[in-house]
Amino acid sequence: MGRWFHQHLGPLIFGVVGVVFLIVGVGLSWGSYATGQQAKAVASLPLVNAEQLSQLAAGQQVGVEGRISERNTAAYEELVIYTARRFRGIECDRNSNDNTRSNCKQVWDEVERVAPAIWLDVPGGRLRLANANYALYHPPEQWQNTPFPVEGRTLEYSGFKVGSPVFVSGTIDPAGDALRADFLSGGDRAAYLAGEQQSAGILLIIGLIFGGLGLLFAGIGVAWGFWA
Repeated sequence: MGRWFHQHLGPLIFGVVGVVFLIVGVGLSWGSYATGQQAKAVASLPLVNAEQLSQLAAGQQVGVEGRISERNTAAYEELVIYTARRFRGIECDRNSNDNTRSNCKQVWDEVERVAPAIWLDVPGGRLRLANANYALYHPPEQWQNTPFPVEGRTLEYSGFKVGSPVFVSGTIDPAGDALRADFLSGGDRAAYLAGEQQSAGILLIIGLIFGGLGLLFAGIGVAWGFWA
């Protein structure tokens, strides 16, 4: 058994690497598909104003374009809605052979999230969001509290201030004059859909690359094992 394992160690390594790459590729491709489907679903929603909202049945899913109303109070600086991330440092992969570092990336941890029930100025009047902690996409405002990232000290703020244009997807609240938001995105619906389509395309390309490499490594492993 030990001799067989030694003889087939190389093919096994290639096979395992191939399977891992394939799994990652399939996952990324599925993420691309799911993102595209969500974008299609949002694109099909009726885009309504304040007057139309009051005439629709509770529970119906709709889209709304508007701006963060001046009726809201800023939670931090000028931001009504925001997330804060702390810079944790830089992490790299280490080469076990020579202890060199590669594939370095910055690491940020979310330390605060403020997404309250707010008011929006929309065509035909004002609209209230009935819930809090909805998803946030494409925030237009972003800054850091230090000129450059400092480990453990730098905070990055991303969010929306009064007057920021937004697109909201959600369901009509039973109260009739409010919306239970699924997400709030910076810009209009066209900007949201363009961003989602771009993300889906990037995920698909990366997924195909990983999947292709997985097939290549797995094929090498099978061929090597066959001739070993």
